[in-house]
Amino acid sequence: IGLAWHKQHPTGICAGCLFFSVYLLPVLSGYIDIASCPVLVTAYCLVISRRDFNKLDIKRDVLISLLIIALLLMRRYFAYAIVGGAAFIVPYWLIEKRGTRNRAGIKLIDMGISIIPPFAILFLAFPLMFRRYFFNNYDKAYSAYSSLGFLGNWVLLVRHFGILITVFVLISIVVCRNFEQIKITVCLLLSTIVTASVFFKMQDMGQQHYYVLLFQIVTMM
Repeated sequence: IGLAWHKQHPTGICAGCLFFSVYLLPVLSGYIDIASCPVLVTAYCLVISRRDFNKLDIKRDVLISLLIIALLLMRRYFAYAIVGGAAFIVPYWLIEKRGTRNRAGIKLIDMGISIIPPFAILFLAFPLMFRRYFFNNYDKAYSAYSSLGFLGNWVLLVRHFGILITVFVLISIVVCRNFEQIKITVCLLLSTIVTASVFFKMQDMGQQHYYVLLFQIVTMM
């Protein structure tokens, strides 16, 4: 239902995620990371539903910013999802054509309000956490959790989501027909590649870590 609904309304993606097996399975193993997923999905939906760039949408930008702060404070590895989210929001908003009148300045301000404040607040209010986020040697810290290698993790990702879901995603990429479908698919694919690549560089993915790719996979399906 959610997957059908999101074609008409972006928040329908939330329903698609809630009933997706990859979303529910880690809970059976006792992981509480599931609490971060609605926050991440809501942030993405706010980005997708932004249409009119003739004026600033401060309320939306601030809400996206607050959701990013929440993700940073809830689970550290969701920082990878934020990096991938930035890889999505920048091209998605910059190439939005409807009702924009070439308002590139407004788009840049919107992105600045959405992305910069969370890191500024983290730096000012939680300086120790900020240093751990951005100045720790994660290659060394997570060396014991990195055994599969970059290619091995991509193979495991396909196995985790399953061949059927992978095929659905590939079909959706191939059958894009109009500009809007191509735009969102390319941006989601870019976000998936960036998120997974940064994660794989540091460590292997456990079953709960696939939450950072849940939105992209569900939406591309």
